[in-house]
Amino acid sequence: MWGVADSQLGDPTKWRQIAEDNRDVVSDPNVIHPGDKLALPSQQATPPGQDTPPPPPEKKPQKQDQDKGENQGQDTKHETPDKQVPAPDREQTPDSPHKDLSPEPSPSREHASKASADAPDTTDTGAAVSTLMVTGGVVAAGVIGGLFVRRALQQRRRRRGRRIPMPQGKAAQTEADLRAAEPLVDLQLLAQVLRTAAAHLAEEERPFPTVRAVVLGRTIDLYLGESAPPGAPFAAAGNLERWTCPVTTKELLSADELDEVDLPLPGLVTLGATAEDQRLVLVDLESIGVLHLTGPARHVVARSLAVELALTPLADAVEVQLSEDLAPGLASVCERLTSHQELSEDVVGALRAHHAEQQRALTVLGVESLRAARLTAAGAGGWTPHVVLADAGADPAAAATVGEVARQEPRTATAVIITAEEHADAGEDDTGWSLHTSVDGAVVVVPGTEVACVPHVIGDEDYQDIVELLATADADQDEPAREQGRPDPLPRLDVSVFPEGEMPRPRPGDIEQPRTKADEGDEEGPQPSPAPENRQAGTPQPNVIAQLADLGLAEPAEGDKEGAAADEPTARPGATPLTSEPAPTSGSDDSKDAPDLATTQPPAAPTSSHDEASVLVRVLGSVEIEGARGKVETKRRRAATELVAFLACNRGVERPVIEEALWRGRSVQRRTVTELISRTRGWLGTRPDGSYFFPVIADADSRYSLEGVSLDWKQFQELAAYGERTSGEQGTRALRQALELVRGRPFAGVPPFRYGWAEPLIQDMISEIVDAAEILAERYMVQGRAREALWAAVKGLEAAPEAEQLRRHQFTALHALGDMDSLQRAVAELDALNDALGVEADEATLETLRNLMSSA
Repeated sequence: MWGVADSQLGDPTKWRQIAEDNRDVVSDPNVIHPGDKLALPSQQATPPGQDTPPPPPEKKPQKQDQDKGENQGQDTKHETPDKQVPAPDREQTPDSPHKDLSPEPSPSREHASKASADAPDTTDTGAAVSTLMVTGGVVAAGVIGGLFVRRALQQRRRRRGRRIPMPQGKAAQTEADLRAAEPLVDLQLLAQVLRTAAAHLAEEERPFPTVRAVVLGRTIDLYLGESAPPGAPFAAAGNLERWTCPVTTKELLSADELDEVDLPLPGLVTLGATAEDQRLVLVDLESIGVLHLTGPARHVVARSLAVELALTPLADAVEVQLSEDLAPGLASVCERLTSHQELSEDVVGALRAHHAEQQRALTVLGVESLRAARLTAAGAGGWTPHVVLADAGADPAAAATVGEVARQEPRTATAVIITAEEHADAGEDDTGWSLHTSVDGAVVVVPGTEVACVPHVIGDEDYQDIVELLATADADQDEPAREQGRPDPLPRLDVSVFPEGEMPRPRPGDIEQPRTKADEGDEEGPQPSPAPENRQAGTPQPNVIAQLADLGLAEPAEGDKEGAAADEPTARPGATPLTSEPAPTSGSDDSKDAPDLATTQPPAAPTSSHDEASVLVRVLGSVEIEGARGKVETKRRRAATELVAFLACNRGVERPVIEEALWRGRSVQRRTVTELISRTRGWLGTRPDGSYFFPVIADADSRYSLEGVSLDWKQFQELAAYGERTSGEQGTRALRQALELVRGRPFAGVPPFRYGWAEPLIQDMISEIVDAAEILAERYMVQGRAREALWAAVKGLEAAPEAEQLRRHQFTALHALGDMDSLQRAVAELDALNDALGVEADEATLETLRNLMSSA
């Protein structure tokens, strides 16, 4: 209600007046729901000649100790106001101009808004219950996975010194909501359970049974279309028409075994959530064949299904023919979708061809059903689901035709979703399933089961934001670095970086001048590498992020370690060997002329100088807090760590902003927040002068900051900025010391529904780490120091294994060292990574390999 008062009345403190005027609607002002209709107090009339009402009176800052005031026995649920979490540590002074960095509305968003308004019989979703945060687990996983892949490819195309575009405004907030949506069940676990059952059934030469509904919660329950003995890890739940498996099951096959099993239900989509306990309900479109959606919310429900089909991580591939009016703009950002304005002969013909080809394949195999065909290895990749979404109002005859095709026996991996104003009674008949939708969240029952659920709805604004998120992550153009996030041109450095502890005084010739637009050769500067045609290829599998994290950084074999420099940095398991003895090659004299690493390696990273007097927050890898003086309970450590990391990256934030970052989309008790702040303060402890690392209040505006706390990201920025601008050994040492701070991907290992506030920062970190690694690798190669160039490239790959520009430096350095075995392994690693991303290697990479192989 605070947020309602802020957005509608311009003064969040007027929430009490709203609560007083709506006692008959809302009994607890801390608990309001989408769809509640609130009467707002009349606002001050606009004086003649004034376009807008005058702004609300300026609020006086609170000066009291918030912790003290909030610890006086209050224990009410606190609904966080609708405030945007600030960009990390972008301080502004009263004299600094404010520049609006928000981009113009994307064409996709404008298209989506206009087409939503023009769609036939469009539902007023403002009156419907938007359940994106409740039943959007599959959608959230699909969107976040899609953004990961798209941004990885943008990072590849990005020019050095530039940044990838990130969403702004409402779209950025929706992304944060999706990242904060804790999934009701791990979708990777669901896929593993289904694949395990399919493998066991195949051993018994039994096809996977027809599934009417999948219900997810603490158990995974399958509601079947016929009685069938369960296959492990499932057990019968009362009768043989319902199988159940606990989410804690230990009966899963190994990862290698699961890789050999196709998902038995690739047509699963979210229908909604159970009304009583919010368990996720999915249905199998292949089993349904034809789904008729009727009622006033039919279009928005169909649109929600289209979003999920476009992004679902539960299917390796899905082909979708989509009416543009049902999901405007979506096909332009999702390669699985092909849009059409009407059910043309081409759409009907494509469906017929798909159905006929699969029927022919069934005949050749001599099997009676699609489920039986999936038991065999024959026809692998030929059973891709083909789904048509269309509105029957435009062409009822064509809609009837596609429905008839989908129902023809033997059934194939073909499904049709048709929206119509009217159809037969809700339920199941010989024409398929019929579900009546409404804007008030009325319950529907899955035909043939007792499963009742509220249909899944993605509201207009959420839908537009999803399209904008995907469009932004697909943009080919990169952007200038955000100057607010950069340190001064010549930052203060730890004196231990330099010989004899002296701070360098660079001469004009020592500073590499930034290139101007005139230097670039055209007004806009060089363009980024064009996006490959398959940049949207394949929505990643549920574990694609884990796959990428495991690629490319192996511990060298025992034989490779002999002869390595004693102080060579140790690589993580999986890396290309860094310390193998170089073999002499005609193209490199590195082995005889390059200085020994023991004499050229710079001192340790500048964290040691802060150990005694400061707390160090490390985010360039897993999130760690070093040097805390006190203790914190294990059950609070995760939340306390995130709070410290957030404050280290964001100075001077108010309490509501902290709540929005750490508890986004969730109600949180005031006492919970107060206790976390207090215990975190005690955990960090006091500085040598007796002051707190985490002061009670930073300033008169009741804002929170950390004092005397170091952040490895800031140290990296200072060292990298100096190193990039300074030639000679001093600049090289600074770059190397910056990269020594990198321990892995920034914020590695955090829970998927936490640290959503860090995503823009993570992308900036990856950009700067990759740039620094590339510059250092180039400098080392110019000096004939191939081994150290290899170290720089692999160090950058620890943070961004998808950075193909660093792979090229890795290949070049390995070739210069004469280590052809490691070069072959590195190329294989890149192939595996590209397979996970669903793309092919860049032409620049192929050209590099051709040149290296020709000179081998």
